[in-house]
Amino acid sequence: MRSGAITIKLIQAALEIAFADELSAADVQSKVESLVNRAQESGLNIDEQAVWDVIDDRANEGDEPATYSWVHRNKLRKFELHERCFPWTTADELRTLVAELPSPTPRPEWEAGGNR
Repeated sequence: MRSGAITIKLIQAALEIAFADELSAADVQSKVESLVNRAQESGLNIDEQAVWDVIDDRANEGDEPATYSWVHRNKLRKFELHERCFPWTTADELRTLVAELPSPTPRPEWEAGGNR
């Protein structure tokens, strides 16, 4: 993964922490600092103040990040781990990919014939 993509994921994680309803301001501060410190220790060149600037900008705009339940995040993560995320797939490409899935029974006649 490129450094830019990692930086974006780090900022996304920081935003999720910052906007988590169940965390106090002190917890948010601690968790974001810890996140940035771990990234810096891993060799990522990221400025903590830059992360806080993004968080402050989002808070001032009232633009909270999109959030998903843990169930959805778990399912999305599994797709990602198996390299099965195709976010900009066309309907025809998706049908082609789905046609290659194993099936315990024969495909329905209408599906096998390509009729939609």
